[in-house]
Amino acid sequence: MYKIKQLTAFSGFILASFMAVAQDTASITFTAQITDGSYIALDSVKVTNVTQNWSQTLYYPDTVLQMVKSNVSVENLENQYFIISQNIPNPFDGTTNVELQLADNEDVELFLYDLNGKLCASSKQKMEHGTYKIAISVAVAQPYLLSIKTSKGSQTIKMLSTQGQGDFSIKTMKISDLQEENISKVLIEQKWNINDNFVCVAYCTYNGTQKIMQQNHTLQNVTETILFTIPIGYSVGDKHYDSFGNIDGVVWWIADTLFYIDTIPYGQHGKQVSLLETKLTWGTGATSYRPKFEIYALDSFDGVANTNFIMHWRDTISLLDDEDTSRYNLVQAAPWCVSLGEGWYLPAIRELWEMLNVADSVLNPTLETIPDAIKFEFYMMGFYWSSTAVCCPYNGEARGVFFSMPHYFEIDVAPQQAQPWFTRAAKWF
Repeated sequence: MYKIKQLTAFSGFILASFMAVAQDTASITFTAQITDGSYIALDSVKVTNVTQNWSQTLYYPDTVLQMVKSNVSVENLENQYFIISQNIPNPFDGTTNVELQLADNEDVELFLYDLNGKLCASSKQKMEHGTYKIAISVAVAQPYLLSIKTSKGSQTIKMLSTQGQGDFSIKTMKISDLQEENISKVLIEQKWNINDNFVCVAYCTYNGTQKIMQQNHTLQNVTETILFTIPIGYSVGDKHYDSFGNIDGVVWWIADTLFYIDTIPYGQHGKQVSLLETKLTWGTGATSYRPKFEIYALDSFDGVANTNFIMHWRDTISLLDDEDTSRYNLVQAAPWCVSLGEGWYLPAIRELWEMLNVADSVLNPTLETIPDAIKFEFYMMGFYWSSTAVCCPYNGEARGVFFSMPHYFEIDVAPQQAQPWFTRAAKWF
């Protein structure tokens, strides 16, 4: 009976806590770090609510987007506004910080509740307008609710601690003055709901070069923070971003090491692998109808040159008579790679070797986190095509070189066999 009463009380506490959160307004705070963990200012952030079909761009120094439903006066909010940011990181390891921005002098109450609705720590004090750092310490690893109340309203954020760190405490420290008119926010009157899907593209400048990052985000709370990690260099296994901020590949090799972070090398240039792969029966191999058009031994290290040669050979075959058009249709792997866009090519055998050596341990964990991306799959009798080809010694035919971890094959396995044949594209960055 006691447990039932306790659960009922806790459910009522959770409901009351979240009903206290303003349901007519929501705010998203944007911040950015570079690869080494230091913070960097954002030039702008384009925010698109995909669910409600609207967009808004924030420009420096604005870092907060407050969305107001149509039944709330934006003019009133200008004078009754405070911002509490989600703690970062969350989950945390016993101690964490929350940032609070006040537009006016306020009597501020802060309450920290545990999983059972028990008050673990509290703070009540007068605060002048400005920005404050709120340091939270907890003694037990579990979920918590931090509630902030002022004369203008209240907000509640959810936090999760993975371990305890001494006693429970709430400490505040003012970190900057903030005039009301200078609060870094954009107020807009737009439709929004919890679980709306957003696409957020951030732009910043590092050493004179524009950096772009995109995040897809689902709104879960009325107050949230989105942290962008801006790449100043890439390491193997990192997501690679195109000039529009979209993920277009995963880094599998770097050509230059500019710096190390925790012994991990980072560079500006290297090679990425495509997010997708395709199943094709034929790669670089062909039959021996016209030996002078066959693809013979090509570069084992540079798939760019190989792919260009294959595409030229393919185009040449397509201009011949019908007898040879069947061979034109056989060479599918290189054209598929080229079809992905500018710069994509079919990797050479040594490139494929390097790629597949890190595919399962490094590339696949990253591919798993990218929507619609396809992981490398290693079948007992499955192979990946390369753009390297060799001349078969016993009949003069050209045969593609293909790979199945941990071995690669040149001419001893015929393409007609009924096992999976896959193609993955590569690209320099």
